[in-house]
Amino acid sequence: MIKIFNRTFHAVLDYGVAILLFISPWIIGIPADGGPYIVFLLAGVSILLMSILTDYPGGIFKRLPMQMHLEADFFLGLFLVISPWAFEFADVTWVYHVGVGVFSMLAALFTKTAKDDLKQQLQSN
Repeated sequence: MIKIFNRTFHAVLDYGVAILLFISPWIIGIPADGGPYIVFLLAGVSILLMSILTDYPGGIFKRLPMQMHLEADFFLGLFLVISPWAFEFADVTWVYHVGVGVFSMLAALFTKTAKDDLKQQLQSN
């Protein structure tokens, strides 16, 4: 699989998506206290904490390996995709949850790790 995003770009995406999830009620017009927002709030907090702890350019404490971060991003995206039906709010909103979830899964699949960079360097020599 071709990995097109570097870790710096992924860090920017992480913080941007976390902010987007926090302000989602005002973007898509859902109540800030209902199930759809609670799911976004939990996802946003998860992304923010993972970002702070990940060993990548956006990380502060750098304890979480990038590969583990990407795996968590993928499963968080899957959670967002199924959440409107799992928590029975698909009649209120679902498109935004599915869109952000699919985006999260794709970002996880297409982001390079340090191992990918090393492999690419070895192949070019």
